[in-house]
Amino acid sequence: MSQSAIDRLYDSSKWGQGLSLYRNRWLHDQLPCADWIKRQNALKITGSNGKGSVALFTGAILEGLGFRTGCFTSPHLFHITERLRIGGTPIGSDDLEGALESVFPLVDAYERDHPRDTFGTFEILTAAALEAFARAGCKALVIEAGVGGRLDVTRLIPGNITAITSIDLEHQAILGPTREHILYDKADLCPPDGTLVCGLLAGDLEARLASYLRLTQATPAFVRDAAPHRATQTTPDGFRANFEIDGVPVDDVTVNALGAHQMANAAQSMLLVKRWLEASEWPWDARAFAQACRTALSETKLPLRLERVRDEPAVIADVCHSPDAARKAAQSIQEHFPETPIVLVTGASENKDARGILNALAPIADHIICTRAQMMGKEAEDLAGHLPTDIKAAVDIEDTLETAVTQALTHASTRGGLVLIAGGLFLAAEAVAVLRGQKRETLKFL
Repeated sequence: MSQSAIDRLYDSSKWGQGLSLYRNRWLHDQLPCADWIKRQNALKITGSNGKGSVALFTGAILEGLGFRTGCFTSPHLFHITERLRIGGTPIGSDDLEGALESVFPLVDAYERDHPRDTFGTFEILTAAALEAFARAGCKALVIEAGVGGRLDVTRLIPGNITAITSIDLEHQAILGPTREHILYDKADLCPPDGTLVCGLLAGDLEARLASYLRLTQATPAFVRDAAPHRATQTTPDGFRANFEIDGVPVDDVTVNALGAHQMANAAQSMLLVKRWLEASEWPWDARAFAQACRTALSETKLPLRLERVRDEPAVIADVCHSPDAARKAAQSIQEHFPETPIVLVTGASENKDARGILNALAPIADHIICTRAQMMGKEAEDLAGHLPTDIKAAVDIEDTLETAVTQALTHASTRGGLVLIAGGLFLAAEAVAVLRGQKRETLKFL
């Protein structure tokens, strides 16, 4: 039996060789949908944390306004088709196979002629996503960048409205040593004369970004100024809030996601869509826009973004993989569950800042179980060595994730608490697979 295209993608190298823009411009120009790509005005989203949430919110709003929308995000949690959504639903495996089968012969042809200039999996999957969205007749595209912006393959996709969600230290060998370097790299996803919608950035990064964008003649739109928002009620499932998007009131919105940062993500998504409608010269009505936003935000679920994955005892899982994301997760749990004992199941990947992540998560926990994911997981005992020295919580070390989850459920049931699974994407996905009775060995990541 010949290898399927999806299996071949998994077997491909994660990273391409050399700079990617030239080979991917060639690839996009050879695709069956090449002419369709040139007519697009995609909404493109980058950032250190939150870009997946903003992408899903944005896609849902566009669908609510009547646009058949292709939404491309990464990474996936349980199956690769999650990365390509049409109408809010992951595409079928057969559809992804068909799109990849159009891409791989082109990849092979290019690499035969340029053996030292090879494609990575994200580049291949980006091309397949464009082909799949074209075949499905999508009228709007929401595209999440891979790494950065300046050299990211998604920069090649036409689109004058872009977004930066947040900035944290990440991929420093590629993007630069400081937050400012990383900010400027990501800002280059926005083309000259485009609009860059910016989330809430810490320190003076917003002022630095505004100065940088003057060099490219791009227009900044800051959520802090253009999309003020205020929570009116906090619940165990999310919040209700009032927003004002470029002066358009969007009141009494229910967002089924935990944390003040998700309120900012919702505001950024609405601002993105409004600016896109105006730039695309689509006729739109403020009342219909507000209603589409209310419906989309109330119905959108954000997978493993502080998602409640079980009740009695409650289990909440989050993919936080950086200190900043871990701080936001911890703050959100305290905000929504202020009197509830917390049993923390935590782990970190070998290439992540384990100490920074644990310094953010450990203080809110009453009981901590250090464990590891099979995918790139740091040894549980090594992980425990990164815990703050002044914590008061009980600490267990359990290398086997299945046992760690079982122990956490028992502790939470006994104390009337909840289980928080946090520390990285692989940990969260594998733990949820265990809760669902799925063998985590069946999960495949790129």
